[in-house]
Amino acid sequence: MEETNISEIPALDLGRLGEQLYKFLLSDAIAANPLQVNCFFSEETLIVVIQYSQTLKLQKAATFSCVREFLDRQGSSALYPTEIYLTSEEPSSFLKNGTVDHEAENMMSIPRQKKRPSLPKPPQAKQLALFQENNLHFPILSPSTLPDYFRTKKLLGLGLGLGILAITLYGLSDPCITGTCPSLSQAKFLINSSLLVLEPDSSSSLLATKQKLSEARVQLQSIPWWSPYRSQANALDSEAQTILKDIDLLNTAIASGNQATLLMQKSSLSIPEWQTVQSLLTKSIKQLKQLPTNSQFQAFAIAQSQQYEKALLASNQRLQQEQLANTIYEEAMKIGRVAKVQENMAQSIDDFDKISATWKKAIQFLENISQGTTPYDKTSKFLDLYGQAYKAIDARKKNEALAEINLQQAIQEAQIAEKSEQSQQWSLAVSHWKNALVYLKQIPDNSFQSTKAKSLSIQYNLSLNKAQANFKNANRLQFIKNNLAKICSQENKACNYSIDKNMIKVKLTSSYLQQIWDLSIQAKLNANIKEQADILNHLARLEQSFQMISNQAKIPLAVYNSKGNLMTTYRPISQN
Repeated sequence: MEETNISEIPALDLGRLGEQLYKFLLSDAIAANPLQVNCFFSEETLIVVIQYSQTLKLQKAATFSCVREFLDRQGSSALYPTEIYLTSEEPSSFLKNGTVDHEAENMMSIPRQKKRPSLPKPPQAKQLALFQENNLHFPILSPSTLPDYFRTKKLLGLGLGLGILAITLYGLSDPCITGTCPSLSQAKFLINSSLLVLEPDSSSSLLATKQKLSEARVQLQSIPWWSPYRSQANALDSEAQTILKDIDLLNTAIASGNQATLLMQKSSLSIPEWQTVQSLLTKSIKQLKQLPTNSQFQAFAIAQSQQYEKALLASNQRLQQEQLANTIYEEAMKIGRVAKVQENMAQSIDDFDKISATWKKAIQFLENISQGTTPYDKTSKFLDLYGQAYKAIDARKKNEALAEINLQQAIQEAQIAEKSEQSQQWSLAVSHWKNALVYLKQIPDNSFQSTKAKSLSIQYNLSLNKAQANFKNANRLQFIKNNLAKICSQENKACNYSIDKNMIKVKLTSSYLQQIWDLSIQAKLNANIKEQADILNHLARLEQSFQMISNQAKIPLAVYNSKGNLMTTYRPISQN
């Protein structure tokens, strides 16, 4: 028999291959859950046997396709001719490469991509070390899971021989049975290095730690139960599980802390949001304190807990600030509403003083709201509105004060006008009535004094008209007096006069009458026509003057002699 050079055969860990294929099938929804997977060589062919509880209910074509995909990915199908079997304890349930196998008919193999040298026969005792070095595993295949193909008469001897050989080689070729167990060493290295990558102030290193621990557990679980290193593997696996449990606790705490930190990065938070932050931080701190005191992550947990406690203290302060800001904001809104009610009910300048003080108080409340709180963003709008309201009230208060001053000035001017009328100083009365009306016109229509100002304006206008009429009459009377004085002063006091409301009385003096009489007699005796004419002209002019005065005064003028006897009466003649 030709002997094959084992060193030319690429190493293939059949046990590892079966374990990885088993996990791959578990993760595939179509392939369902196999009971076990066995891989071994028969001459030059890689045999893959997958046992299910029932094969008839499988999606067989999809399952074979799934296995082929895995083997192609691993590269084993390119190196070895490969046969795939699905089996169960059910009768006629053995499927080979996707079809029922009847005496190995229609066998389908994955096409090889490259010529694989012939595998050696099952090793003798002297060849055991060589197969261990190449890490060739022949897993145990129970008779109940063997396909009918291997229980046929034709291949029965070959199947039993291969099974016994596989059992022997699989039990003796694992390094952890007779060697130094590199899986255990690798697991120790991964566990120790996992703690080295952990940084006390960084949660990102937890993921790297967890990955190394998970890899270590895979190495430990690959050690057979009959290995002398199994007890050490169990202890290390328990240690890794404990550390992973601590990491899960840390991850849960950090997740809550990160959520709180993310919330705190917002420019402003409402009261419920700050309460959520506090709840998350409190939860994180509580979880971190649940970590065992002997845990390798105590330094990390303490650093995170201190960080979260500082954040919790800051959140407490910000929550109080937010609560105070909301209280101040609501109080400012309440004061603003009070100010508006006061405006609607205002009736005097004193009321405006109160309203102005109320608006000022509301503005001061808004100015005390801290930046970084939710009400702060709304304060600018209401500060503008309240500021405008305050300025409007201040302007109205000034207008009311000016209106009050104008009203008082108008009343004072009216009082002076009335006193002037009493002394018949009509010119002065007219001037003060006009001043009073000017002051009243300066009072705005929306002022509290506007109603009173309108009423006084009507009254003062009537008084002004009356004063102007009296002033006109007084001027006319003065003119009449001047004319009468001029007439009566001639000829050595020709007459006396008196003027009342309805009549002008002129009383000629006896000396004036005697003088006119003497001049008339003398001129007549002297037959002095000129003198007689002058006397008649003088008397005619006197009569014209009396008539003119009556016309101007619009009242009758009566002329009396020195004895008081009525001589004649001149009545006013209408001037058309």
